[in-house]
Amino acid sequence: MTNKVYITDCEGPLALNDNAFEMCSHFIKDGEELYKILSSFDDYLVEVEKKEGYHIGGTLAFITPFFKAAGIKNQDLINYSKENINAVCGIENVFFLSNNFIDSYIVSTSYSQYIHALCDKYDFSFENTYKTNVDLDEYEITEDEKEKIEEFRVKILECKSIIDFRGNEDSKQLKEDFNTLNDIFFNQIKNLDSYKIMNKIKPVGGVEKENSVKDIISKNHVDLSNVMYVGDSITDLEPLSYVKSNGGLAISFNGNKYAVENADIAIITEDAIAFAVILDLFARLGKYYTLGFIDQYEYLPEGMYEGFRISHKFLDYFKEHFDGKQYPIIAKITDENREELIKKSTEMRHKVRGDDVASIM
Repeated sequence: MTNKVYITDCEGPLALNDNAFEMCSHFIKDGEELYKILSSFDDYLVEVEKKEGYHIGGTLAFITPFFKAAGIKNQDLINYSKENINAVCGIENVFFLSNNFIDSYIVSTSYSQYIHALCDKYDFSFENTYKTNVDLDEYEITEDEKEKIEEFRVKILECKSIIDFRGNEDSKQLKEDFNTLNDIFFNQIKNLDSYKIMNKIKPVGGVEKENSVKDIISKNHVDLSNVMYVGDSITDLEPLSYVKSNGGLAISFNGNKYAVENADIAIITEDAIAFAVILDLFARLGKYYTLGFIDQYEYLPEGMYEGFRISHKFLDYFKEHFDGKQYPIIAKITDENREELIKKSTEMRHKVRGDDVASIM
């Protein structure tokens, strides 16, 4: 391998899934709406309440009592994950590079069951992953507790104003709904056995992703200028910002505004081949050669066919799929183009992942 390290989020850059959202929708009554409310509550705790000691990604803990009350076991999560991987088109090219030419890691908020399924599918080392571990089988709960959790579910579904909290922070209804959710998850649920499951979960999002990046750098004894991080959402804000501010290469792949605002480079495309080209150049030739290529590509995408040491495999793919058509966007993010890139990236995010998943920050 090289003396460089490639680190990526999973859902977004590698797969189109929001696995937890999809499982919540599949296994729990009104699970789609339930997840949207809890995900927005998660964001509210970080963005508005700024709750001390709380980090983004708590949704994956919040939904576990409802899995437990529905009788869901670890094996159910495993089976569903294996059967429902929806990968980014052409992602096998990225895995070919990551498995053979650069030390590579996945740092994801996703449950370990889903990450294991993805690693098995693409022959990626599960040992090189950081993920959210959950064990639904460790504790049993009573029928009385299931009834109490069902009461919580019904109450939570009434707290719809939290979904659109941005710009409405002074709303009386919003404050009431927040207080209801806050009381359920930080007071009432502590009296239940399912809290033992919830309390053990340490979601790998935000600051925990940044800590994972630091751990990877320490283990590999690599300088940050030789680190590439790829993310797409609010859970990648801290690691993108950390890598960018310390001289690494921070990339937003079909990212939302949080990702684009904290990255060096925006890749906007339906296909992973542009991602593969950048990873290939970074792995073989380093950050500055890669940035030089992006400068040329932004000016004249067709220039990639001459003068750059790009693998013939990827050049042939580009010619076949994009020659004479709209090329993928690969652009340095500047003060002048940031808002336009956020707009285009958000539009692509909705196109490839669907409105429900793309709207989850």
